[in-house]
Amino acid sequence: MITDGIVARLQAAFSASTPLDVANRNHLIVAVLYILSLFLVAVLSWLLWTSGNRAQDVVRAEANVRIADADSKAEQAKEGAAKANEGAAKANASAATANERASKLENDNLGLRTQVATLEKQAADAKREAATLGVAVANANQRAAEAQMRTAEAEANLVGMKRQLAPRVVEGSSKRYEELGLFAGTKAFIVYFPGDLETKTLAYDLRELLQKNESYIGTEVGGDWSVLGIEPFTPELMAPAAPYLAEGVHLLTTHDPHALMAFWEYPAYRAARILNCQLIDSGIESVVEVPTSGESWPQRVPRDAVLIKVGLKPQTYWEKRRGVQLWIRPKAAGESDDAFEKRVAEARRRSRESELDADRSRQEQRVRDKEQCREIIDEQRRARGKT
Repeated sequence: MITDGIVARLQAAFSASTPLDVANRNHLIVAVLYILSLFLVAVLSWLLWTSGNRAQDVVRAEANVRIADADSKAEQAKEGAAKANEGAAKANASAATANERASKLENDNLGLRTQVATLEKQAADAKREAATLGVAVANANQRAAEAQMRTAEAEANLVGMKRQLAPRVVEGSSKRYEELGLFAGTKAFIVYFPGDLETKTLAYDLRELLQKNESYIGTEVGGDWSVLGIEPFTPELMAPAAPYLAEGVHLLTTHDPHALMAFWEYPAYRAARILNCQLIDSGIESVVEVPTSGESWPQRVPRDAVLIKVGLKPQTYWEKRRGVQLWIRPKAAGESDDAFEKRVAEARRRSRESELDADRSRQEQRVRDKEQCREIIDEQRRARGKT
């Protein structure tokens, strides 16, 4: 064996004692050490090679895994790219469609803009025409309102004129006869405006209302008054009273200033109040004058009688017309037509307000008169034992 020879030689070398032996021994030791180092280097080289191969195997395996992973990701990337390309193709197709639609919409918008511009122009023209028509309608409405006002005024004037021209009429009724009958026996004397048929007719109608008509059987007609006379008005008839006969119907009575009884308690005055209310209810202008206490009383008329003076029908309609004319001054020099028309309208308005105020005052007075008449009638019924 080599090792056995080397060991033998080493033992022989260490046992020699000559210088040559020593030199050989040292040489041998160095050679042995060199051989051992070579062996050690070989072993280490083998180990290094083995370790390097294992490391390369591991690196190769890991590289293969990474390569496989990279290949898988590359395939996935390719699939994604394919899908992306497909989506891009679809997007391009959609974009092309959208561009086509946008172009179409833009063309449609251009057409719509043209139509809108035309419609806006037509609307503006229609607004201008509507404004013009509105002004025309407003003017027409104003003219229609003025025409209606003039028509209403003309109709009112026609009604007033017909009422003015219509004769005064007082009609009897059982209620009126009963109220006048509460003052049965009251003396009355009637005078009327001479030469006027309407006045004379009313005077005789009053006589029929006041005195009892015996020709009716089974019913009472008339108030059972005693009509002493009915004659046309003359100054001699009224003497020594003033020879004056006013418009409308005037009821006159007398009273004694030295008597304890107040004038409104006199039977003749109370009877005149009832007759006055009936005349007013018939639309006849009538007034009960304050009883006279002096000598100004017709000699032919008893002082306990009711003197009924029937004058001409009051010209209330024409007086109102004259009142309106008084409110309106003639057109002044340099005054415009509009200013004159406004002034006329204002004058008519003031006249109507004045008429309304007067009508309200008359209506309120008539209401008070009616209330007093009802009180007189109730008192007279109680006094005569009637209910």
